[in-house]
Amino acid sequence: MDVLMLSGDPKLSDPDSVVSKRMASYGTLAERIFIIVTAEGKNYQLAQNVFVYPVGRGLPVLRKNSIVKKAVEIIKKENLTPADTLVTCQDPFDLGEAGITLKKKFGMKLEIQIHGDIFSPWFAKQSVLHKLRVSKAPKVLVLADKIRVVSSAIKDSLLGIVPEHKIYVLPIAIDKNTMGENKNFLPNKYPGFGLIMLIVARLEPEKNVAVAIRLLKKILTIEPRAGLVVVGDGSQRKNLESLSRKLRVREHVSFEGWKEDVTDYFASCHLYLQTSFFEGYGMAVAEAAMNGKAILSTDVGLAHDLATLSATVVVPVDNEEELFTQAKFLLNQEKRNILGIAAQKVIGSLVFSREKYLQKQGEQWKNMLQK
Repeated sequence: MDVLMLSGDPKLSDPDSVVSKRMASYGTLAERIFIIVTAEGKNYQLAQNVFVYPVGRGLPVLRKNSIVKKAVEIIKKENLTPADTLVTCQDPFDLGEAGITLKKKFGMKLEIQIHGDIFSPWFAKQSVLHKLRVSKAPKVLVLADKIRVVSSAIKDSLLGIVPEHKIYVLPIAIDKNTMGENKNFLPNKYPGFGLIMLIVARLEPEKNVAVAIRLLKKILTIEPRAGLVVVGDGSQRKNLESLSRKLRVREHVSFEGWKEDVTDYFASCHLYLQTSFFEGYGMAVAEAAMNGKAILSTDVGLAHDLATLSATVVVPVDNEEELFTQAKFLLNQEKRNILGIAAQKVIGSLVFSREKYLQKQGEQWKNMLQK
């Protein structure tokens, strides 16, 4: 079996990135894997049988053509055939449209992956581009042979668009090294913070970190030694720093920037916050749960599934009043401990190990080619 993968992850242009190393493990599932990625860089061999072909970023309207051109070149050069090759696309937008073109041209089986809750009303509200992509996505999905989603919530959102038998749920794999060891890391780093709230996220509009800063402002009226630690970077960082100064809470907020290893952050915080408008999965929530931390989140992604098992507190998206109400409840250490123990107890049933993930992915791909 050969796999032609269409990706939009720019980190694949770096052979030493975590994403690239993860993709290298896919080599155990196929004879050859060819990854076309919309990123800058040069072609390189990631593993013995895994090859990466960056085609540049470019304008969204032009990406499809660049991807298809490179894919056709690879298919012809490597003699890829419909009987032995499947195409998998990491989104149902530009990549998915390119996949449909290849399916029609070469008759190859096509898998579409959905990593985000694209049919959440909050997704379309983020931009005109998001709204346009959502409107076009169903036309791509109905032509796919298989659709891989990362959560049951996303699967449910597709049931009115495609038949259920086309969809399978495969969460993101959680590596064993997500357990932190230094439980005193943050208390030692910030001795002035009596209550340490943590957010690990890209600082982009959909993560809605601004609401966490406004929440901190309210919590400080009850717990004057509360602090918020924000790990991550993105386009909103300067705006968030400005907001914290405007609300006069800057000395209670630490912007840590991007960190490759965040295990000790999870091990040593007191409360994990997720304030996103939407999430496909929510890797950070899984890591917080594995470390036995109390979690307060908007009702999105994995947090939704944990809440159904009484292991996480969730609130409606964009409801700051309810968020504050639940945050006050979790100022109590005993209640946080109970919630954290519950999260740690059930998270194992909701995540996949790397080995289990690869096993299921391989089974799905083999089944696609056999039908």
